[in-house]
Amino acid sequence: MTSFFSSSDHDDSEFVVLITKSQRAIYGYILSLEPNRNAADDILQRTNVVLWQKQNQFERGSSFLAWACRTAYFEVLAFRKEVARRRVRVDATLLQQVADRSLGIAEELNDATERLTQCVERLASKDAELLRLRYTEGHSVKEISTIAGRTEKAIYRALASIHARLLRCIRVGVSDGGRNT
Repeated sequence: MTSFFSSSDHDDSEFVVLITKSQRAIYGYILSLEPNRNAADDILQRTNVVLWQKQNQFERGSSFLAWACRTAYFEVLAFRKEVARRRVRVDATLLQQVADRSLGIAEELNDATERLTQCVERLASKDAELLRLRYTEGHSVKEISTIAGRTEKAIYRALASIHARLLRCIRVGVSDGGRNT
C-alpha cells in the first residue's frame, strides 16, 4: 500500500484540499443513508475526524471520495447503533400519562401568561416602560438608570415593587383584585 501521505513531514494542505472538495458529496452520501439533517451533520463531523485521523491510510491513485464515503458508511452504522442503544422503550400508558400532564402544564402556562399580560396592561405607564426597557429591549439596570435619570438603586427598587405587584395580581387573579397594580 502506497500512502498518499507517507512521510512524517507531509503537507496537510493537500489533504485539506481533498476533504474540502469532497464535503458536499460526502454529506449527500450520508443524507442518502440518514435523512435526518441533524444526525447527518453529526455523522459528517465524525467522518471528518476519522478521515483526518486516518489520512495516512489513503492510497495515492485511488478515489478519495470512495474512501471517504466508505468511512462515512461505517460512521452511519456506528451512529445508528449508538442511537438504538440509547433509545428507551416507553410503555404506552406511561406515555399517555406524560402527554396528559404536559398538556395540563401547557394550559396552566398559557393561563398564567394571559393573566400576566392583563396585569401588565393595568400598570401605570412609567412602570410598563421600565419593564419594556428591561425585558423587551434587554437594557441593563445601569442603562435604564441613565435613560430614566434615576439611580440604579431606585431602578432596582422600582422593578422589585413592580414584580411583587405583578405576582400578587397573577395569584389573586385579574378580576378578583388585580386592579391594585
